[in-house]
Amino acid sequence: CGEREDMLHLLLKCLFAVKVWELVPAMFKPQASFASVKDLLGVVKILLILPPMGLGSVPLYPWLLWYLWKCCNLLVFEDKGGSEEDTMGSTPAIEVEVYTCCSDVAWKDSTRVGGFGWVIKDPQKHIVLQGSASRSFVTSALLPEALAMEVAIKSVLAMGVSRVACYSECKELVLLLQSGGSVNELVSVLADIVILCSSFSYVSFLFIPRLENALADALAKEAYFSVSNSSL
Repeated sequence: CGEREDMLHLLLKCLFAVKVWELVPAMFKPQASFASVKDLLGVVKILLILPPMGLGSVPLYPWLLWYLWKCCNLLVFEDKGGSEEDTMGSTPAIEVEVYTCCSDVAWKDSTRVGGFGWVIKDPQKHIVLQGSASRSFVTSALLPEALAMEVAIKSVLAMGVSRVACYSECKELVLLLQSGGSVNELVSVLADIVILCSSFSYVSFLFIPRLENALADALAKEAYFSVSNSSL
């Protein structure tokens, strides 16, 4: 590309490498502001690979770095170029080794009651457990979603599962759990979730669109209407 060529440039800062990293479906991707390869290697070890490539424990970064290096050699020594998409397509899919847990909530501020629904699937995507519950609470924008996830996680733990990916339709809640952040009305619930999740050997928090969370949504609504109708 005409820039000064060194190992950090090749693996991270070259426009080709930048595009490859942009294509990686992952959290905690390295930043181009790193000053050394040592800094880069320290960060890529915590790279969390997301679907569709997988959620397993096999690291992807050695493959990415190797194929970036290989692409450079092919261009320099054999005058063979390739696209960023081809480079990403060469990396192996990570074996899915985790259970998935999808939760949802149905509630209305006027009733101060809510229904929770959750669906747990094994690594082969078979439903192994589904459930629902209801309770009353002082509502806020995020509290019902957080409580629904907490109840679902307790169900996963009761099954003896050690590796789980937790899905929620609430993007703000997912971002809080991914970053370790908090807000005043959720301090207690988020702390409880963190304590519960310390029992897992692996846990991740991911967003799921409503249309892909239909079963948990239906269970939550069923629980909500059951408790709201009984109170009339």
